[in-house]
Amino acid sequence: MKNYKVNFKESTIEITNKAFERAASEYGSEAYKELNKVRKDNPGFKVVVIENKRKASPKSIKGLTYERMEKYIVAHDEDGSILTEFKARRAKDGLADVTGKTYSYGSNKAWFLEKFPEIKDYVENLSSHTSVA
Repeated sequence: MKNYKVNFKESTIEITNKAFERAASEYGSEAYKELNKVRKDNPGFKVVVIENKRKASPKSIKGLTYERMEKYIVAHDEDGSILTEFKARRAKDGLADVTGKTYSYGSNKAWFLEKFPEIKDYVENLSSHTSVA
């Protein structure tokens, strides 16, 4: 299990394991020695603790299917640009788009929620109805 990572871009040593953080705070422990070795190898780097943020489960917004995403986009996309981008991203669910990049359902869902943050309320209303308008 990795306990930390060195982020050269941000000039940080990121502790990613809570148990390692506790152990490294004890003077003379193996974790303490390991962290100090990494600090000596990377002078000037700041040590930061990365909180473990659980990713939202796909079930966190029940009923958010591709069909419902598309219907919502059609109803709220004035110039059609978002729908065009959505169809390119979807590209048969995982097949490459024209740029060669593939998108999973999860990344398409995240993109959709970024474009339409109000959708969470919309989906809650949908789940209380049995049919989709």
